[in-house]
Amino acid sequence: MSGVVKVRVLYEDSRRGADPMGLHELVMACVGDETKRPVWDLNKEVEAIPRNSNSHVLKELGSVDGAWVVALLDADRIRSQPTVEQQLKLANIVPSVATPGDVVRAVRALPSAGDRTAVVLLVENCETVIDAVAECVPGLDPQTLARARRKKLAERDIVLRKAAYAAERASRDCVLHAVPSLALLRDKIRCALG
Repeated sequence: MSGVVKVRVLYEDSRRGADPMGLHELVMACVGDETKRPVWDLNKEVEAIPRNSNSHVLKELGSVDGAWVVALLDADRIRSQPTVEQQLKLANIVPSVATPGDVVRAVRALPSAGDRTAVVLLVENCETVIDAVAECVPGLDPQTLARARRKKLAERDIVLRKAAYAAERASRDCVLHAVPSLALLRDKIRCALG
């Protein structure tokens, strides 16, 4: 990556080898739609960092070089993370009934979080995005879609890229409407870029 990295996006997700993540490609296409900048140009300033679990993301919330850190966490499991659970209990909040705002505040209160850290909860998880793409993007192969829903990374990336590279912005806007937390992630990145 060339240029100065302004934003690092920590994903709970994993990546196949050195391939770009389909979810990040979709998010960056949405950022590009809003900023009117080409994705290749945005990618000079925004770095995707897959961490394969919420717990790994939580360990890396702080910025080491002044860049913003935007953490995308799966809402379906984050409440049970020991460090988040402890923060919720310190605030006298029962983890099982914590609101998304409670959880975000608990994550931001962790010692690993810095003042240039933004947190987004993906409601519920990446499969929610896959389902939205299935509804919003015509012409998806049913077998590829079925494998993507079974968490097969290659097929998941294929499905997410169909939305990322759809000729019409309307397909991506439909996904953002169906998954408002993805729209929030787009907005956090856009704001962090300045």
